[in-house]
Amino acid sequence: MSSIPGRRQPERGQGESAARLLATAVDVEAFYQDLFLPLVRRAIRRHGLSNDDARDIVQEAFAVALVKMEAEGNPIAWLKKVVDFLAINMKRTAVRRAQLLEHWVGTSRSRPPDSSAASQEDF
Repeated sequence: MSSIPGRRQPERGQGESAARLLATAVDVEAFYQDLFLPLVRRAIRRHGLSNDDARDIVQEAFAVALVKMEAEGNPIAWLKKVVDFLAINMKRTAVRRAQLLEHWVGTSRSRPPDSSAASQEDF
């Protein structure tokens, strides 16, 4: 067998692990394709998210799954739980931002223009 300079030849058994990785990648892609839309519909229905927000949440849940999901357990139930948590956090953040915006921007809009009498009363 001739070898190309600078190119490492695969060791025996490495082709098998590469095939296993490819099969795993295909399985992950099929898993993603099968669950993406049902999870988006779940986020829309259960949490009242827009289509775009629900898609973002589900995509983020799959990203979290790549890092944190363990091989044991029920991956579908785990993803549903993560989608629910992420959706709740998104809604909680939106409410908090709206309250802060109302507090800081809304009060300055509703305040009457400064007059010398009003500014002296504040002190």
